[in-house]
Amino acid sequence: LLVHQRAAAIGEALGKHQVAVGVKAGLSKLHLLLSQHEAKYPDYVTLKLDCKNAHNSVTRAAVLRHMRASPVVEVRELARAFWATMSPLSRAWGIDKLSEEGVQQGDGLAGVAFAVAIQPHIENAAVSLAPYDGIIPGCSDDVYIRAPANVAFTVAMKLRDALRTDLGLELQVTKSTAYARD
Repeated sequence: LLVHQRAAAIGEALGKHQVAVGVKAGLSKLHLLLSQHEAKYPDYVTLKLDCKNAHNSVTRAAVLRHMRASPVVEVRELARAFWATMSPLSRAWGIDKLSEEGVQQGDGLAGVAFAVAIQPHIENAAVSLAPYDGIIPGCSDDVYIRAPANVAFTVAMKLRDALRTDLGLELQVTKSTAYARD
């Protein structure tokens, strides 16, 4: 209920790059965006990035820090609920934490928290892609980069480093993919 009440405002704030929260028909919009971009820039590559066990391994302290620093009031309002339910000391019924890190994938609050935590890194990558009309849309931990090959891979490696340093996330090369025109 807490997330549902704030979903529209959160979706509006994150929706330019992230369709996981508060964006109606988000996956359809993501697919359409990627398809249209590919039609417009057929020589660009598409990278699909995958972080190893992303939701379960993200650093909770960093997630909370990003929620509290969010420019979106509705996100900041959720920070206390995130802290209370995701704390290892929490006694919230139905939340079974086996570690002191990560978020509960599938929990609406965790989805917002994860999206908010990676958002500054996605925005930084978008700035690097903008001069080339590149894009970096995503749905939660599934992030795509479309740009000229040299730019796309350079931005992906910078994003990999930022996510590791700030959030404890590891880019999983074996599950990440690159698509290019024949």
